[in-house]
Amino acid sequence: MNFKNKIVRILNNSWTPVAMGLFIILIVLGIRVFRVEIKRTETGSSAYLKNPPIEAMKDTLQYVLKTQNVTWKTVQNPTRGEIWTVNVPARVPIPCLHLDIQNALQGVDAIILSAKSDPVTGCLSIDAGWEDSCFVQIVLVPIKEDWPEQGDIALIIDDFGRHWNSVIQSFLDFGELITISIIPGEKYSRKVALEAEKKGCEVILHLPMEPISADYRKDEFIVLYRMPRHKIREVIQQSLNSVPGAVGVNNHMGSRVTSDRNTITDVLEELQIRNLYFIDSRTIAESAAFDVARELDMRCGKRDVFFDFKPDPQSIRSSLSKLAKKAKMNGHAIGIGHCYDATLQVLQDEISKYQAKGYRFKKVSSVIE
Repeated sequence: MNFKNKIVRILNNSWTPVAMGLFIILIVLGIRVFRVEIKRTETGSSAYLKNPPIEAMKDTLQYVLKTQNVTWKTVQNPTRGEIWTVNVPARVPIPCLHLDIQNALQGVDAIILSAKSDPVTGCLSIDAGWEDSCFVQIVLVPIKEDWPEQGDIALIIDDFGRHWNSVIQSFLDFGELITISIIPGEKYSRKVALEAEKKGCEVILHLPMEPISADYRKDEFIVLYRMPRHKIREVIQQSLNSVPGAVGVNNHMGSRVTSDRNTITDVLEELQIRNLYFIDSRTIAESAAFDVARELDMRCGKRDVFFDFKPDPQSIRSSLSKLAKKAKMNGHAIGIGHCYDATLQVLQDEISKYQAKGYRFKKVSSVIE
């Protein structure tokens, strides 16, 4: 008698039909519970893997608020995570900002857990997180009186491409508030261009041009004085290949080239063929670049202020104040700075203050004709 028959015989002799039925039911239930536990474990693991880091969620929320030119204060709450109190001017409809926040959170697999409005004050309180955990509470507070619009400020930050570090990455976090100008042919030129585009920064080519007196490196990425047109074409194309996504150009050095109408005309006509705008960095008072660009009827602009000519915080703040005054007087102004640590720190402190006063920070392409 084989083993299977022995088991059947034992069960037939020892168990009643009722006992047999109960035994089978228990086995079936046990299998179902085991499967549910496996499924729940798998689902939990998957959800855990999809949960974004808290810092990534905060970065996403900050990006949304910065692009709307609103200001906020942050306080710590032991039970609700951080509480952000956001001052929302009348020009920014709260329902639209609510929708922007919701869409941005979806991009990092987070959600709005709840949204409660106060019909008396008009405030909207949003709990953001995932699952049933709130990590950031955003309180949108409508401001009854807006500051009058003061003017548009476009900030170009030069000399990217040589380094990749926390300072460079922090500049990119400004997103649409600044324009990134990248030197071609450097170790990180391509990487910075691609990462900047992901962050929403406008990218332009910081095209090297021959100066009058400063030392410079002769390579395939620099336009030289009285360079033949076909060589200028090659330099520009190689440079653009090094900085993917560039929508415009400003000159790096270049006092000898920009002050020579013949050479700069050849450069600008090549840029115009490629539908690129040009910003004259005005490294020399005698620069003819802006005037020639206007004569060619191409989109162009010129630098109003070098705001970190002296790279110390006090001087940078003073220069930003001059830039703001020019923006208020003329409707807009273009400032050029560099990817210095001091410049980063000042901009992190000052941009929101100028926004609160009614200044708008825009891409360069938004303020030129």
